Amino acid sequence: MLASTPILFVVQMVLLPLYLWLFIGEEMIGVAHAKPFLEAFLLLIVVPLLVAVMTQIYAKKSELGEKVLGVTAWFPAPFMTFVLIVVVASQIGKVYSDISIIVRVIRYMFCF
Repeated sequence: MLASTPILFVVQMVLLPLYLWLFIGEEMIGVAHAKPFLEAFLLLIVVPLLVAVMTQIYAKKSELGEKVLGVTAWFPAPFMTFVLIVVVASQIGKVYSDISIIVRVIRYMFCF
């Protein structure tokens, strides 16, 4: 999952204009602006990717870098867990308020 995350982010960012056009239509051109998407892409994908690459290069050349990399190797699991908890916590109210719709959709999915 962690290895595919950068690839999935890039694919999502590339396909986002198409998704917006499909869901919003021609109005998307007047509503959505490219600058926030480019800023998000740079700050959330490019910068962390560059930091990761530089860290890997430094770790190969330095004993201290190798130790730091070894200590931080376990970080992704708790951080991914934290992200999952935050996402679930942010949406649980919506799930609770729309539970009847969700149940109908689930029933529809399995009653084909």
